[in-house]
Amino acid sequence: MRLDWEAAYIDGRTAARRRAGVHITRTGLDVTLPDSGTRFFWPFREIRQTQGTYAGEQVRLERGGELAEALLIGDVGFLSAVRAASPEATHFHDPARRRFRVGLTVGALVAAVALAVGVYYIGIPAFAAVAAARVPVSWEDKLGSAIVEHFAPPARRCDDPARQARIDGIVAALTAKARPQPPVCSPTRWSTCCTVTSRAPSSSRPPRACSWRRWSATCRASSATDSRARARSAISR
Repeated sequence: MRLDWEAAYIDGRTAARRRAGVHITRTGLDVTLPDSGTRFFWPFREIRQTQGTYAGEQVRLERGGELAEALLIGDVGFLSAVRAASPEATHFHDPARRRFRVGLTVGALVAAVALAVGVYYIGIPAFAAVAAARVPVSWEDKLGSAIVEHFAPPARRCDDPARQARIDGIVAALTAKARPQPPVCSPTRWSTCCTVTSRAPSSSRPPRACSWRRWSATCRASSATDSRARARSAISR
């Protein structure tokens, strides 16, 4: 184990750096300044580490109050040597934990992504299903009515039977040869259904209550009917 290290010493009164030699002992650091022959001792209990926790940082040890003395060591292996040499140096950073910290960070990121995906694809649909089963139909009717009033106020509705008949004829001609598809049970289609229904003339097609529960039941029934029709078509071929 290496016990002698090169460092730079700052006395805290000036910004000048002086070359220093540091020897690790069981209770502290023996510091020697070659240019003046000065030698002093830093006990581990009086030393605090202010830099060198992250990769690429220079190790900086300080001792004293506001005008603290400082030792700068460029090799992070110094920290490992200090921790191995003395049980009193456990408050210094352990470089061996950096790999663990990186792995922990990556693991936390993966867990966060997995949690977000789980909440989006499992948690939210499950919560919506439970909540929808407990929502009174009267609330759904009020919500549907509010949507109709917002997207199709009475002033913008088509109340002319002749005009509506022409529109229905155009739609029928465009969809006559189209293959029927089961409706998609979604809130968007539900609100569209409510809006379209509300635009029908009251004399020919009275608006129905726009209930999500009723809309879902209609979707399921239509899907089952479409599946049976496709099965019969396949058998006849």
